[in-house]
Amino acid sequence: MTLSMSYRLDKAERLVDVSRRMSKNVGSMFRTGGKIRRLASALALSAAFSAPISGHPTDDGAPLAEVDFQWEGGHIYVPAQIQGHACSFLLDTGTSANVVDLALADKWGLAGSGTIDVDGSGPAVVHGKYLSKVNAVVGGISVPIAYAAPIDALSNDEGRHLESILGYTFLQSHIVEIDYARRHLKIYGRSAGLSPAGLMMPIKFVDSLPQIQLEMKIGQDTFKLWTMVDSGASDSTLTGRFLRGRKLQIGKTSVVTFGGIGGESVGTLFRPDSVKIGSIEFAKPVVSMAAASAGEYGPHSRYDFTIGSDFLKRFVVTLDYPEKKIFLAPNSEVDKPFEADKTGLLLTSEGESLRTFRVTGIVPGSSAEVAGVTEGDIIETVDGRLASDMSLSQLRELFELPTAPSWTLGIRRNGQVLTLNVNAKSIV
Repeated sequence: MTLSMSYRLDKAERLVDVSRRMSKNVGSMFRTGGKIRRLASALALSAAFSAPISGHPTDDGAPLAEVDFQWEGGHIYVPAQIQGHACSFLLDTGTSANVVDLALADKWGLAGSGTIDVDGSGPAVVHGKYLSKVNAVVGGISVPIAYAAPIDALSNDEGRHLESILGYTFLQSHIVEIDYARRHLKIYGRSAGLSPAGLMMPIKFVDSLPQIQLEMKIGQDTFKLWTMVDSGASDSTLTGRFLRGRKLQIGKTSVVTFGGIGGESVGTLFRPDSVKIGSIEFAKPVVSMAAASAGEYGPHSRYDFTIGSDFLKRFVVTLDYPEKKIFLAPNSEVDKPFEADKTGLLLTSEGESLRTFRVTGIVPGSSAEVAGVTEGDIIETVDGRLASDMSLSQLRELFELPTAPSWTLGIRRNGQVLTLNVNAKSIV
């Protein structure tokens, strides 16, 4: 889902529309089989609000900082501090600005002014604020935070509290190496003069969104797609700009749900014959087709396709925004097959610790539907293990395992505890 934002000066009671719509999903999630597929935001923000990033410039090619990150739900969480408060940033190439959650900004007393109107994929409008002289520290590098928005509203679907987002205004000033396999980040100055290993792809920026061109084969047809590289997305999506008016030769599909701030919409999962990034070809990946009639994934999208961490995690990714390049060095994951959910359960997390897991929907015809799981059920155990011992992302990953023949679920429904056996059957 896309969020567009405008800045309203309350005292003057005038609305200043922000002309630069920068992409992504700050409140956008893509859930299939209960797994969140899309997170972060399409914040449309004014470049005039950007501030310089301060660090410790080096000319010898050494990194300014090295940071181990947490990997959860297909997302990169980088440890940081904001005005002395410990937090984590979601590293997101698909959003234009650095953002902190609105409730945290208020709790920490971060100075702000005006009102930001945030439009999502649905009709609802939520509100944030513009921050003044607020800085974070990431690996010893000072990073200005310009906006507060209600991003923690997405935490139930993410299974962890979403505190802040690190976007284009940080990446434009640095070269960033993301080692997905080692869960390690290296941050260099923009003039480090690196020669990273791997495939080099030129980047085209459209409203601060990095795009590369790749190929997708569906049936007898091969399509060249302008593709947004989206580290804040777990999966990959064809937009309405590409899909409009096309009849594609696709096989088995599965209906999925897009949701987030402003509303929900539906899409379809399928497996194209291949996706080719430069010289590297992936056979039968899992891809979604957005059915949105408006918004960031609709017919007027600024790109044809997005690739998320389902592709990116197979590389060491070096983002060189200053030189408009991305480098992709394959790791041990590059040849592994793309797995999909094998239950058909759509799940969310509840409670202060986000360790109560409720079924919010079931994919029609899935093994969960056959087993008798219903919307509203609480999953208490999986194969005798307490579900609360796992995070939501761990539970979703468990339901994607290619080796499991089935799962025995302990379900609480209307005060009763039921035992249901769910066979493993890929939804696509």
